[in-house]
Amino acid sequence: MYSKKILFEGITREFEILKHLGSKVTKSNATFRLSEWQRSIQELEHYIISSLPAQIQLMVAGQRDQAVYMNYTSQFDTFTYKKFSVQLNKSLREIKKIIRTVKGKAWKEEIEIRGRKGTRASFLIDYIFTFLWGYKMQLFLQLKASWLIELSTFNLRWGKDAPTK
Repeated sequence: MYSKKILFEGITREFEILKHLGSKVTKSNATFRLSEWQRSIQELEHYIISSLPAQIQLMVAGQRDQAVYMNYTSQFDTFTYKKFSVQLNKSLREIKKIIRTVKGKAWKEEIEIRGRKGTRASFLIDYIFTFLWGYKMQLFLQLKASWLIELSTFNLRWGKDAPTK
């Protein structure tokens, strides 16, 4: 069973890796896209910092509400890649604040979102780590494809540059 403490430690670690990857974004690669239909690196960073807290807020409420989601994400309309680390710190504080509101039986309460049923805890744990891993990987791959060939799985897994040999 996950405790909130363990959940927060895991989220914090993933955010540290995202910050490390975000430190590799520059003016020359911020607009890089793998294809014309995908988000640019900067747009992906914007999505990460705005969407995750909004999604968590909806899971804690136990429902999908597009108006709540859009209202929350609109506060990041002036985002640039230079703000990623600072905004991640703010998002992490917001996520912890939201999750701390889940008390006692609410953690085990059955909810349904988009036709899927489960406990609020399972939604939060599954969604948070699936979201973070998926978008962390996408950010890594886009950075790598933007000619940052020195990036390795060390950057992705540990949030550090590989040691020099």
